[in-house]
Amino acid sequence: MIDVVLSDFIYRSLLAGVLLTPSLALVGCFLMWRRMVFLSDTLSHGAILGVALGLFLHINIYVSVLVIAFGVALILSRRNQSHFLPPEVWMSILSYTSLALGLVLLVLNRQTRVDPDSILFGDILGVSATDLGWLLGIAILVGGLCYKNWRPWLLMSLDEDLAHTSGICVSRHRLLFVCMVALIIAVGMKMIGALLLPALLILPAATVSRFSKTPEQMVLFSVIFLLIAYFLGFYASFELDSPTGPTIVITATVLFLLVSGFVKKRA
Repeated sequence: MIDVVLSDFIYRSLLAGVLLTPSLALVGCFLMWRRMVFLSDTLSHGAILGVALGLFLHINIYVSVLVIAFGVALILSRRNQSHFLPPEVWMSILSYTSLALGLVLLVLNRQTRVDPDSILFGDILGVSATDLGWLLGIAILVGGLCYKNWRPWLLMSLDEDLAHTSGICVSRHRLLFVCMVALIIAVGMKMIGALLLPALLILPAATVSRFSKTPEQMVLFSVIFLLIAYFLGFYASFELDSPTGPTIVITATVLFLLVSGFVKKRA
């Protein structure tokens, strides 16, 4: 009986990785192309505030995280258009303010006690069937959005002014993209953790960018890289009896260093 239960939660954890990693790799490529890497940190810290508010107000965690993440996305979209401060400054302000507010609310909420480590660093072994449903829905949604908006988003990555003169509504597409990143973080933070999830958005794209000849090839290589890192990290965490989320991130970093050294040596 114990073996059956054990195999069930391992199966769910592995399936969760298969469902999540393609979305992370795909969106990570766009974040790198658009030079919006820090956006993932901002939305992740906002998600921590969403969890704290959900527990404090006794509402569904996913709903509260999505509301906060979308609020952050809307603020960033508006400020990017009309404020004298650079977008990076607004991202920093929102990022650390959200993180601070979230941590304070978690401490002050005496009615519902939660382990901050599960929020900050994830609990991939605690993935439920409901979580898998969310991951499947997000994977389908992200894939559909990227497929439908592939050309506009690529053009915006090259030059937003050129995209605007080509008839693309830059502000609408920018908001849609940021909201999509918020969705991925809201669902993925339970697995990897709010502090570590941005690493898995950036590392795949950073690793394969030097030897990818086309955007499509870069996305494909990123997905393959992240799946390998996920499964190797998952296996290593059991062998070393270490936290699964951090071990996956470390594995991805080691692979990044190995690939970077190999590419540099060949060059």
